[in-house]
Amino acid sequence: MATNTILKSLETTPAGEIQNYRSTERFIVGTGGVTAGDFVAYDFSKGDLSVAKFVVKAALGVVTAQMAIGVALATADAGDQVDVCVRGICEGLTLAVAAAGDPLCITATAGAADTATAANIHPVIAYAKSSSGSPGVHTVFVVGN
Repeated sequence: MATNTILKSLETTPAGEIQNYRSTERFIVGTGGVTAGDFVAYDFSKGDLSVAKFVVKAALGVVTAQMAIGVALATADAGDQVDVCVRGICEGLTLAVAAAGDPLCITATAGAADTATAANIHPVIAYAKSSSGSPGVHTVFVVGN
């Protein structure tokens, strides 16, 4: 059966309606747990049939945690379920960001993203909504895959 995804509505009523086009998916948390705002990745330490069911904190230095897919919307322990923002606006853990609109990639800091550089081979996972002078949870726009 064919389905479609509406990315944007042009509806003008009710006045002042806010649309952020956020899409979420539910996953099982893998080893280590996650905290609300962590960038998460598929858990490639799992078997072939379970890879897409589990997420862990995204980390550049962990080979099995480099395929970032979104941001955890709640804190959860290993084995618990967690909702993940896979597209749209949410609060994500970032390092210092220079400007709004900066592209973000995963880092060696587990669960955090930072401004993409030419040396970073990983794809952009999100864009910063605003600048930030220090690491913390800030508004980001996750790009869908």
